[in-house]
Amino acid sequence: MVRTKELGDTIWTKKLRIRRLSSVAATDLLGEDDQGRVLLVGTGKLDAAPATFLVSLNQATGDTLWTRTLTGPTAPDYTDLAWTSTNDYVLTANIEGRPYLVRMSAAGQITRQTSVDYAPGQPGGVTRMARGTGGYWVAVNSSISSTDSGTIKMVFVSDAGVRGTEYLTSFNTSYNASAPGKGIQSFLPVEGGNFLLVTSNTASKLSPTFTTLWAKYTFTGFPGSIGAFSFSQAQRTTSGNYLLLGTGRTSNNIEVYLYRFSPAGSSIGREGYFAGLNYGYNNTRVQVNPVTGQFALAVDTGVGADYEMIGLSGDAVLATAPRVATSAAQLYPNPVADPEQVIITAPVPITGPYLLADMQGRTVRSGRMQLTAPGRYALSLSGLTAGLYQLQLTDSQGHRSVLRVLKK
Repeated sequence: MVRTKELGDTIWTKKLRIRRLSSVAATDLLGEDDQGRVLLVGTGKLDAAPATFLVSLNQATGDTLWTRTLTGPTAPDYTDLAWTSTNDYVLTANIEGRPYLVRMSAAGQITRQTSVDYAPGQPGGVTRMARGTGGYWVAVNSSISSTDSGTIKMVFVSDAGVRGTEYLTSFNTSYNASAPGKGIQSFLPVEGGNFLLVTSNTASKLSPTFTTLWAKYTFTGFPGSIGAFSFSQAQRTTSGNYLLLGTGRTSNNIEVYLYRFSPAGSSIGREGYFAGLNYGYNNTRVQVNPVTGQFALAVDTGVGADYEMIGLSGDAVLATAPRVATSAAQLYPNPVADPEQVIITAPVPITGPYLLADMQGRTVRSGRMQLTAPGRYALSLSGLTAGLYQLQLTDSQGHRSVLRVLKK
């Protein structure tokens, strides 16, 4: 690991050794908090068994604060990482064949796990997450196959660990177990409560209910075809534009490209860098300096070659920050005991009929929601047995959401 100053000068270099493990590799999961700590997630093997390790570092010196190693079939397969304002971490992970949103203390102890199964009896696989109001949106793929495409579902999990609204998207993509984000390169909150979701061949802007507002596509023959291009990352610039990083093939060489789009999806420009890279896998990343607006672009120039970084002028710095997505309908209390009634709040009127089903998919109650106040509805669970239920709602815009409620 190398830490540099703003202009690329090296502050420190550290070589990390994870004892007892072989085939050690860092993932793209690296998070820095405001308490002087950096968390790194990686994988390896203990004999033939899979292993996951986490390392906490002092950002000023690079010294290791602690290391956690988990091995065997229970070792989490972490897919995304975020630092929280309460000085702990949130991660998405597949654990023993099931997807979870995991809360972890600054000391590396797991404090909470929330299941985000795709559907009853169909766990699916977790990919990326994005911050929303009061929690996180988790992208779950119905497939865990690298050859068969699955459909992405967005599941909201509150900061308290309660699973809430769900949206089924139109995204169909394979689950690439060896790729960062399992096939989803970036999933970002942007302005107006919208999101930007990027796979290797598509960059899409999504509404707060995850309908597609616009999409940009690449030539998906990469890496086998000349002229092919593949997205690898997205960032939002300090002027509110979208920055897409990718690699393209020209003859037997690889070139790195930066594309810029406006929030409306209009192309602003494209720049190419590092022309003539060796054909093969090239690890590239771009970061945006939130203070100066400048870009830092890094690329692995090939096997046995250098890892290079360049600074770019970037975009203007605006005072406004991107608004995060607002979760849709919510319900409380959850779990519910006495009185046997839940309250649903929704920013958009719920006009369609509701369906309440048990976890076997059997409808146990249906009808129209009872409006008790503007944006506020009530539903009685009287007469139902204790257990977990799914409530499907349809709003006046035709969007469907699914909430889970536990009756004690």
